[in-house]
Amino acid sequence: MKALVVDDSKLVRQIELAVFAKIGGVEVDEAEDGADALEKLTKNKYDIVLLDWMMPKMTGEQLLREIRGANGPNKDTPVLMVTAEAERSKILTMIPLKINGYVTKPFTTELLQEKIKAIIGKKKIVLG
Repeated sequence: MKALVVDDSKLVRQIELAVFAKIGGVEVDEAEDGADALEKLTKNKYDIVLLDWMMPKMTGEQLLREIRGANGPNKDTPVLMVTAEAERSKILTMIPLKINGYVTKPFTTELLQEKIKAIIGKKKIVLG
């Protein structure tokens, strides 16, 4: 299994990496902004993407629109938004972009692990 964690915060990426290490059997790539992530997403196939909303160069929403709008290898890859953006109306705008889950920061590692497992197992929407 292969995952991509996209967040401009190195600390958040480290926490997400630790959660994947607990799950086990997951190769994880990192991207510190949407532009870096887009490059990785055009070259590699991922089983899940953890995506922050507010990032420099390209927001999570812009990146998700690029992923879903392209015919690349990750057009249908499950995406879990992990972000401080908690406004319900904004969260609902992501549903047409086929997000598979949403977790607001701050979060516990247990909650994040639970959401990742739910998405990997069921590939359904899991709102935080």
